[in-house]
Formats: sequence, C-alpha cells, structure tokens
Amino acid sequence: DIIRIAFDLDRSFGDFNSELVWLNIDGGEATIRVYDSCEATPIRGKMNKPSCQYVRGEIAGTLSRLIGRELIAVEEKCIAAGDKYCEFHIKPRKQS
Repeated sequence: DIIRIAFDLDRSFGDFNSELVWLNIDGGEATIRVYDSCEATPIRGKMNKPSCQYVRGEIAGTLSRLIGRELIAVEEKCIAAGDKYCEFHIKPRKQS
C-alpha cells in the first residue's frame, strides 16, 4: 500500500500516472506502467527509443527507498516511442 501511496503523490504533482502491475518485494523486482507522463506525453511518437530519464529515476529511487535496497528501472516501452504507455522493469542493481 505504501508504494501505491508514493505513486499517488507523483500523480498529484502532475508528474505521471502509474500502475503497479507486478511486485516481488523479496526479489526487488516489479513492473510499473506509466500513463500521461510529463516527460513522454508531449513528444508522443517522436522518439525512436524509450526516453523517460526523469520518470525512470523517480521510480527507481522511490522503490529503492521503500524496499530498502538499491534498484534500477529499465524502460522497455515508451509513449515517446509510440507505445500506449511507458513500461519499466525494476530489478536489483548489480553490486561490483
């Protein structure tokens, strides 16, 4: 529930509207879909690859803080690249 509340804050600020599709807290993995992104919606379909650096960082940072381990977000789909939504796959950052 706390993760949903955190993403509701992003929505209320007008940054993006997200949906938690899948979450594995123990594994530090998740799938998040973003609709109406402040970053991608204005350039819908004008890029040839995922382009949401701010949103990607916001999601990774929020989940890292809430779950208690360092995570990264990989954007697989993007509104800016012509997709219906942006989709981020969250996973643990590899330690070197």
